[in-house]
Amino acid sequence: MIPELGSYAANILAAWSIGLAVLVAIVAISIREARRTRCLLRKISDEARHD
Repeated sequence: MIPELGSYAANILAAWSIGLAVLVAIVAISIREARRTRCLLRKISDEARHD
């Protein structure tokens, strides 16, 4: 069931869209930082093994 949003439909849909975009951005940034950190830790670990 879809509720009738009336004159607030545009505002509500915009708010949901912005919220979803923010959530996607946070997840993307988190994944990017995790990959970067993993790469740095792997480099440090490799250097420690060779010393």
